[in-house]
Amino acid sequence: MKKILLLSVVAVLSVSIVKAQIPKGSIFIGGQISGNTYKYESSSYPHPQKQNSIVVSPAIGTAIRQNLIAGIDLTYAHLKNDNGFNAVTKGNEFGGGFFLRRYASIANRLYFFLQGRAGYFHEKDESSSGSSANINQSNNFNLGLYPGISFALTRSLHVEAGLNNLVLVNYSHSTYKQQGSPDQTSNNFNFNTSASGTNLTFALRFIIPKK
Repeated sequence: MKKILLLSVVAVLSVSIVKAQIPKGSIFIGGQISGNTYKYESSSYPHPQKQNSIVVSPAIGTAIRQNLIAGIDLTYAHLKNDNGFNAVTKGNEFGGGFFLRRYASIANRLYFFLQGRAGYFHEKDESSSGSSANINQSNNFNLGLYPGISFALTRSLHVEAGLNNLVLVNYSHSTYKQQGSPDQTSNNFNFNTSASGTNLTFALRFIIPKK
């Protein structure tokens, strides 16, 4: 009886482990779409302040091995801020990156993952106030590390929580153009690591197994 019980437990665990794997050839789909509109006005502040922003960041990949995803992502962001005193700032950002994400099964449908990413983005901010205008442009190259936990709600839909850019290395080259003044350039290298709640993210991902 004990042998039968032991074999039954082993069989159940084996089935759970098999179900918890992400097979080679699976398709990974994720990303982010977000927007924000803000307007502030009051009787003591006669010039209303307005701000609008949108971020679109799709990602797609495939399992090149069991539990190993390779993919690419793209990013576009736009921001417009009007302080109500004839001063307007417009910002645009676009870029993309390559990522590798490794999943490790913790239990049936529950995974730990670790994602490494190499990316680039170009940022351009234009500020105008009256007849003056300033332009700030930068090219940024970065490496990031993103750990987290993922749970398969269904066969293809996963919900995850992670620490986005727990470790981030960034290099940027910037050019600042001020009307009537020589251009100013700068180079910056930054290394950051943070486990605070400010970089905690929640997301839905589709991982569609190969048929």
